[in-house]
Amino acid sequence: YLSRRLKTGDRVLAEGAQAFLLDVDHGMYPAVTSSSTSVGGVFTGLGVAPHYLERVLGVSKAVPSHVGGGPFATEIHDAKLLTQLHGDMTAIDAETGTTTGRVRRLGHLDIPAIRRAQMVNGTTEMAITKLDWVPRYGETALVCVGYERKGKIISVAPDAAYKIEQSKPHYAPMPTWQEDISDVREFGDLPKTAQEYVEFVEILTGTSVTMIGVGPRRDQVIMRDRAA
Repeated sequence: YLSRRLKTGDRVLAEGAQAFLLDVDHGMYPAVTSSSTSVGGVFTGLGVAPHYLERVLGVSKAVPSHVGGGPFATEIHDAKLLTQLHGDMTAIDAETGTTTGRVRRLGHLDIPAIRRAQMVNGTTEMAITKLDWVPRYGETALVCVGYERKGKIISVAPDAAYKIEQSKPHYAPMPTWQEDISDVREFGDLPKTAQEYVEFVEILTGTSVTMIGVGPRRDQVIMRDRAA
């Protein structure tokens, strides 16, 4: 059915399940799931040919989270900061496991992990969600810009759990903002420091951020041109 629709010129949106680092082939093995969560899984899962692929939108939370075990290079262990980041645990966007209800582990934005995901998936553009959460870090948000492993600085996250556990994140501080951005729908209307935060991610990843989530509702999204 999908192949017939694609042959007639129709467009199909495929949404990946689970995060890239859980990919059975390219994730943080052995702390992975049993399937391919990369773009390759779209073709094996749906049974369509790769040449139909036009765009790859990589999605990253501005406040990364992880549920369950496995390495988390930028994980935050400070109880006070974690409480501050989680906020209202009854809110619709509270960070709890979808199936288990477990409270998720939280960390700092991890550029090396994003770079690995982009490398394997051929990401053509990015979406950043939970930008409205960034002020919860305080006056400064730390962004991991590289890892140190065995005395060497690496810019792309390694491909195995034990290697990630051996890696120490290197951070760059970014100023946050105090304004409520939940009603903002134009990039230019964001506080200057929020714009600089997004542009910093674009520079480090070499990829345009075309969608920005500023709240949990479907309409709380800033849309930007891919050429931005």
